[in-house]
Amino acid sequence: MLNVQEIYQALPELETARLRLRKITLNDVEDMFLYGSDPEVSRYVTWATHQTIEGA
Repeated sequence: MLNVQEIYQALPELETARLRLRKITLNDVEDMFLYGSDPEVSRYVTWATHQTIEGA
């Protein structure tokens, strides 16, 4: 059986001239709340609109 936690822990950081993909950290919470609290964004995803930064 696949262990999802193991898979996501082993993801590499990828970087190009215009894009950087990395693991999410607690430093990202304000940005995550900003887009997650937008009803137009949450309309198309599986999670509910964020109501608080703690919920993000």
